[in-house]
Amino acid sequence: MKKLLLLLFLMPNLVMAEEKFVPLVEYTASNNNWQSKIYDVYYVACRCGFAYQAAYEEMQKQNIDSDAVDTSFNDKAFTILTNLVIYLEDNAEGNFHYDKSIENQMESILAFYQNEASKSYIKNNKFNGIIGKDISTCKDYESFYYGLVQRTV
Repeated sequence: MKKLLLLLFLMPNLVMAEEKFVPLVEYTASNNNWQSKIYDVYYVACRCGFAYQAAYEEMQKQNIDSDAVDTSFNDKAFTILTNLVIYLEDNAEGNFHYDKSIENQMESILAFYQNEASKSYIKNNKFNGIIGKDISTCKDYESFYYGLVQRTV
């Protein structure tokens, strides 16, 4: 868990507080080498992890029957963020910097997705809006994040 908290303090200039949230598909399309840039790898992983986690939490709120909730969203969030931390530990060469602003920015991103999840929940574990688009996009990036750890071992 300590490692996941390091994400909150990593790379202080990554996200601007006033950033306009564009769908991840647009962000990655305009940054076509994002998978080779550590800042972009971090940013996309946080967006995916937070989108999955916020969606999972909203599904729990909306479903009385807990068996109806797609728990894979929680698993995907945890796996993406954990693999990112392992990758960063092995490749960031000690560039972990504490900066209170990154903590605030990460909290803002999570709050954005939590708000989006509550507005965009359709039913049957489905979402529309930007969170729906981002979850769809993140499914395409799951194998990339799973492969991060395999490449560093």
